[in-house]
Amino acid sequence: MSNHYLSLIHKHLDNKLPFVWFRPAGDANVQVWLQQDVRFNTYNPRSKSKGFVFAPFDKAKPVLIFPDDQCTSISVPLWDAPWTKIQTNKLSSEDQKIYEERVAKAIEAIKISDLKKVVLSRAVTYDMPKMDCFAVFSTLAQSYSAAFTYALYHPQIGLWVGATPEQLVRVDRTRLETVALAGTALWNSVDSLNWGEKEKTEQQLVLEDIRETLASFTDHWKISDSSTVQAGPLAHLKTAIEVQLKEDCLDDVFSVAELLHPTAAVCGFPRLLSLEFVRQIESHDREYYTGFLGSIDEGTNRLDLYVNLRCMKVEGGKAVLYAGGGLTKDSIPSKEYEETEQKLDTLRQILFA
Repeated sequence: MSNHYLSLIHKHLDNKLPFVWFRPAGDANVQVWLQQDVRFNTYNPRSKSKGFVFAPFDKAKPVLIFPDDQCTSISVPLWDAPWTKIQTNKLSSEDQKIYEERVAKAIEAIKISDLKKVVLSRAVTYDMPKMDCFAVFSTLAQSYSAAFTYALYHPQIGLWVGATPEQLVRVDRTRLETVALAGTALWNSVDSLNWGEKEKTEQQLVLEDIRETLASFTDHWKISDSSTVQAGPLAHLKTAIEVQLKEDCLDDVFSVAELLHPTAAVCGFPRLLSLEFVRQIESHDREYYTGFLGSIDEGTNRLDLYVNLRCMKVEGGKAVLYAGGGLTKDSIPSKEYEETEQKLDTLRQILFA
């Protein structure tokens, strides 16, 4: 990176102005957007927006947007700034006990109700006495080159950093692409991996949810067979979906994308029942975890949006890391806790000694 760009970014950080850096999977360059003031701009469905959006899990809350015309945007090669791992606090054994008790309640609810799947998450807090955003982003992007990696800051919501493996939706004019991603295993066991019925069911429910959501917007489907894909140290089941959108929905493709959120991969199935259960049983606010983020250009009908997974919020010398897992009637609480531990390791292995 040139000294000019480096100086520009450092000055922006020193002034605590909003920014977003993101590196799409496989790209050599990082897109750097620097907002010129501290306004909290929100997405307006009545205007043809162009920019970068950051949406919370709760659809009742506003979607933050970095408007293209209010940001300085530059494309720079991914910089090399290694992060030195730090010592931090250990989690209490109560954390595991509480999560497994909630999982057991969810399994029981699934067995006696119309619920088929529930996604329960954890929010775990670590001491973060120092934070070099340059180094953390660089190390994360280099470690997980197949993920959409980002760092985003706004004084009203703090610093968020993540490396997500999951596309919510990509739209290019009339073509919409999305994925049904669910089921988790360690990647190093994939050669001998036979997905169990629990994982297959979990992933099929995500696919069913997407098909129900998109049914009224298309008559033309292309759905792949399910396959095993790598996401850092983990493996997931993935089905790719492509549709041609009907003419009558092309004026508002962002609303189609919003209807996909939250998918069964981050909430459950049926969606409304599982969402209500999650709100009742989770004690933390997910904030932007399991929301979505990415670039939009409604003038040309282009969206490139991702589910906000494998992420953390850093503020006030603390880092809150998030992870969750999909539960069905066949779930085992101890195994579900271990799955969330594996997902938390995506960031913990980068950050902590």
